[in-house]
Amino acid sequence: MGWTVEALHQMIEDARADAERSHTRLRQDYDSVEGRVTALELGSPAHALALQRLEGKLNAVEDQLRGGVQVSALRFTPAMLVAIVAVCLAVVSSALWLKTGVDEIASQMHYQAHLIDGIQRMQNLNQVEIEKLLSTRGTQP
Repeated sequence: MGWTVEALHQMIEDARADAERSHTRLRQDYDSVEGRVTALELGSPAHALALQRLEGKLNAVEDQLRGGVQVSALRFTPAMLVAIVAVCLAVVSSALWLKTGVDEIASQMHYQAHLIDGIQRMQNLNQVEIEKLLSTRGTQP
């Protein structure tokens, strides 16, 4: 193969240097993780208290939702009532406007269909007259 002792020795030294660098990096990462775990363990009582407060709020909201919504307790201000009526009127008027537009389009299409039918009848009559004229011409010397 042609490997020299010096080349093999250099490969072994490179592998050892890579292993030492990896070990150093691994040790640093481990120390960093260990420090974070310690910090979390020291800060956990504050987190536990915050979690208890949040759970209390969540339970209060769930209790309110279980009770249901009291419709009789709803109160609308005059501005809210005006807004509700305005929205209802807008929906109804736009529906009527749309219906009117569709009716107008349908009537225009119906009118155009009658026009096309009339034009076709006139073309047929013209064709018959042309054929009669051509046939009468052909019989006269």
